[in-house]
Amino acid sequence: MVMRKPVRHLYEFGSFSLNVTERLLTCEGKPIQLAPKVFDTLQVLVENSGHLLEKEVLLEKLWPDTVVEESNLTTYISQLRKALGENGNSQSFIETVPRRGYRFVAEVREIHSDYDEILIHERTDTKIVVEEEFEFPLASTPQPVVSEQPFSENLISDQPPPQAVAKPRLQRKTYVIPIIILFTLGLIGTAFLAGKRFFFAKNSAPFQDLSIGRLTTNGRVPVAAISPDGKYVSYIVREAANESLWLRQTATTSNVQIIPPDQTHYLRPTFSPDGTQIYFVRYEKNPNDSATQIGVLYQIPSLGGTPRKIIEDVDSHITIAPDGKRIAFLRNYLAEKESVLMVANADGAAIRKLKIRKQPENFSSPDGPAWSPDGKIIACAIFNKVAEESFFQVAGFNAENGTETLLNDEKWHWVGQVAWLDDGSGLIANAWNLSSKVISDQVWYLSHPKGETRKITKDINNYSGLSLASNATSLVTVQATRLSRIWVLPNGDSARATPITSGIGDSYSEFLGLIWTPDNKLIYGTQASGNTDLWVMDKEGKNQRQLTTDPFSDLAPSLSADGNIVVYSSYRDGVPHLWKMSPDGSNSQQITKGRGEAEASITPDGQWVIYSEETQETKSLWKISIEGGAPIRITAQAVWAATVSPDGQIIACMMVDPADNRRKLALLSFTDGQLIRFFALKNMPKFNQLRWTPDGQAITFIGIINGIGNIWKQPIRGGEAQQITKYTDELIYRFGWSTDGKQLALERGMTVNDIILVKEQK
Repeated sequence: MVMRKPVRHLYEFGSFSLNVTERLLTCEGKPIQLAPKVFDTLQVLVENSGHLLEKEVLLEKLWPDTVVEESNLTTYISQLRKALGENGNSQSFIETVPRRGYRFVAEVREIHSDYDEILIHERTDTKIVVEEEFEFPLASTPQPVVSEQPFSENLISDQPPPQAVAKPRLQRKTYVIPIIILFTLGLIGTAFLAGKRFFFAKNSAPFQDLSIGRLTTNGRVPVAAISPDGKYVSYIVREAANESLWLRQTATTSNVQIIPPDQTHYLRPTFSPDGTQIYFVRYEKNPNDSATQIGVLYQIPSLGGTPRKIIEDVDSHITIAPDGKRIAFLRNYLAEKESVLMVANADGAAIRKLKIRKQPENFSSPDGPAWSPDGKIIACAIFNKVAEESFFQVAGFNAENGTETLLNDEKWHWVGQVAWLDDGSGLIANAWNLSSKVISDQVWYLSHPKGETRKITKDINNYSGLSLASNATSLVTVQATRLSRIWVLPNGDSARATPITSGIGDSYSEFLGLIWTPDNKLIYGTQASGNTDLWVMDKEGKNQRQLTTDPFSDLAPSLSADGNIVVYSSYRDGVPHLWKMSPDGSNSQQITKGRGEAEASITPDGQWVIYSEETQETKSLWKISIEGGAPIRITAQAVWAATVSPDGQIIACMMVDPADNRRKLALLSFTDGQLIRFFALKNMPKFNQLRWTPDGQAITFIGIINGIGNIWKQPIRGGEAQQITKYTDELIYRFGWSTDGKQLALERGMTVNDIILVKEQK
């Protein structure tokens, strides 16, 4: 007879309640969504409240039998702080003990069950037996070895994340059967499984049992490529406005600079099939127009030397035929509105158009094509428009005549780089589809010729560009992790800025939105819950609360002048439409039902919403009653980031000036959409996100010069744009002014880009 106490499953701390059984965290009765591994981290901390947990102990508890980087833990702690409402100055729940670990410091109350103990009677019949235990392998739960990889919940496998799994046992009791027979049966079973693996290995899906390693740690690598033998990686290092070309070994840290830094921009390099040469595209002044740049293809020996110019006017990285005799690349003919797949000899001779796609349909550049191992097909991501739908797909083009064949039926929101497996049985690609809960480009596998798809990476980081070694067991890609905070600046004074969030930001946060309410709260988009949703918080970063909870992406809020209505974009039926709700998240209602509506702005009287819509012709500007109904087109011109002035008379937007084919800041009449004027914004190569000042006398925006972001102001009466913030490093991703114009909130930081080497365990 034994006495067993029940396991407690409910904890309370502050205004929070943690239900371990149902894996639910609530604050004042309202659920807070946490990613599974973030919940596990909280559970371990709470169950050991008051005690210091060393980092090594936490890593062992969260990832048993798996090697991971300490930055994984840092990421989860940061997300947990955000969920609990802590900011950089507050550690009311989780205390960081420098260089040691973490301690849960809030008072935790354990809720007892209705019964205190259970009386269990156990009867045991004792026999003399011979016992033998067999442990059968679990083919469905491989344990990948993860090395030097920041953050991933279900990182690089379709299998469940590593965790402690009880292995099934078979206990066989016998009196007469000799042990030797059992041993023989075990050998037979082992031989059978080994034979099964041998005969069916070719049919197993690639990139499931993987090891991952980080090849760089400087955070400044935008693109990289692996050599055919998998021993070297060629990559670009970006420092402010300068970029340089490098080569390093995959097995060691040995590296060499091939081309020194210069004020230019490179596309992803490409190794020749024998690995002795590197082809690269960099941008230089257009000889026919000194104000513009064109991509120029060069060839250089892998260990350095003098670059040799091959072809001018190249708009993507190149791919090389398996025999090394031909190359393929993309070229855009802007005047003709054509996107073209080009082929040429490896020395640049005999250039010809293989396949032409007319706008609005085009090829995905600067991510370029990929030549199949048998030399017959050139694969490339394409953008299609069918009826009211627009989407990306992966297509193959006959290398001789350009005949097009779709390689998969799936409709993606975005597809970038593609690469073939060495046996032609499939491809891998950087892509994002609307079924994803967060906005991030992941690595996908596409089988060939069936076209079945499977996600390889599964996290909130972005993966850009990829290349495979010739044996298709190693690939490199660039992982992008955003390190940023939201700050509040009194009167836009960067010297008095105060951070209100932690240093882990959201991927693509420039599209998520940030606005002030009249009572000085901030409504913003974030992926903190593992899904893209709208949240609200105090201007100090406290009392964070989730407003939208549907399993689709909700982002880019706009607020009516009286603060009573929030209009935002939602992907609930696969394409973005405009929805409205109350500031507390209640009373959700769909407004638009078109072909894809975004970038909402509410007129000051609260009667209309203006927005952009992509059609087969262009990205045009529309307005619709805030109650819904029939939309009215304002202009057929392609516009971006449109916003209505405080008096409701003028629309500020970005638009291409037909005089010089450059995107500029523009003012339109709200009444008829007619152009009022352009602003050239001299010496401002990049700008985005327009916001009116409360007095309506100027438009503020994010301006980027030499890789540094600041808030600028353009008076609508003319004159030079004026710099508001005085930052000397990093970028600004989003911003918003308080309704009285006295406070500026902005997110600034940097994106850490490093090379990830992925190897398949065979």
